[in-house]
Amino acid sequence: AIDTCTDEYSSGMDACGGASELPDAPVWALRIYIWAARQPGYRHNAIIRSLVLELWEPRDLLLPFLHVVENPSLLNSPEKFTLLIQGYGLARMPDMAMSTLTRMTASGFHPDVTHFNALLFVLVHENRLPTMRELFKHMLERGIIPNASTYALRVRAYAASGQFEEAHKAFRQMLKAGFRPDLKTFGYLIDSMCKAKRTRLLYVILVDLHEHRCSPSVSIYHELLEGLCRNECVKDAEKVVKLIRERGINPSSFVCNVLAKGQCREGKIQCALTQVHDMIKHGFLPNPNVFDLLLINLFKHGRIGNICKLLSKLVDRGFVPPISSYNILIYGMCKCEEIDKAFESWGILVRFCLPSVKAYRALI
Repeated sequence: AIDTCTDEYSSGMDACGGASELPDAPVWALRIYIWAARQPGYRHNAIIRSLVLELWEPRDLLLPFLHVVENPSLLNSPEKFTLLIQGYGLARMPDMAMSTLTRMTASGFHPDVTHFNALLFVLVHENRLPTMRELFKHMLERGIIPNASTYALRVRAYAASGQFEEAHKAFRQMLKAGFRPDLKTFGYLIDSMCKAKRTRLLYVILVDLHEHRCSPSVSIYHELLEGLCRNECVKDAEKVVKLIRERGINPSSFVCNVLAKGQCREGKIQCALTQVHDMIKHGFLPNPNVFDLLLINLFKHGRIGNICKLLSKLVDRGFVPPISSYNILIYGMCKCEEIDKAFESWGILVRFCLPSVKAYRALI
């Protein structure tokens, strides 16, 4: 009977174009698998298991989890309970993940910080903030000392839900406990600050780091600038760069590229152009994606003269425009009715590869 059902399932999925094309197919398949494994007298076979595994990549965590779900007797170590929590997280079943603590205690094992962190991760992913608060409180009541991952997860949870004040508070608690935030955690906090339009607290965050003997590294400053630019707070990013220059430090190529990209996104074309010329002056070259973005913006404003001068200067410095730049040049020159310049770019590009359909359409 099971084999018949499997055959019908497989043919049905083939007719639908495969389960992977259904929305949330991996999650729902895993949930049904877990539910079926709990039914009295029913056992999954290898075919059913392989159908579920095919929907997930990577499978390193999932396969051991499926074995534990099918054979509860395998829950004979604290590590297996961690696996169970993580598996329920994949299936987006936070309540089942929470119940694992009770099962663990009933089996004679004591949850440690690893188990609580695994649960916090599941709750953060599901945006279950009230439950996360209760779990953290329960963790402290049991005398379990949070580690860096615990605090990082709390910062991420509050930041992702738009609660900057709480995220900042959790960040300070992390520093007070003696843990240095990683780049991801710092990035979540900066994103939250920008979305809350509280960029004036930028320097407060930097002071927090200094007060706890956690001097910001170069990578932290890079993440800070990138966070400001990706959240359309270029004005604040420019202030930070100005402060760096006032201290006699020339910004790196990374900083210049991030700033130019942010200025392009906000339509500050002249600022972006000045930034790229400043980069050339200090011996840097723009990243290809930054150059493409600047080209698009200059074409929008019909600034052909700026484009020609900039391209000439960059080529003289050894800059090799990527294929995407030539396609933009062809299309942009055509739209600005600079046909000779468009065919000049086309003549260079065809030596390496075929131009895009969009470029050919513009030429025609």
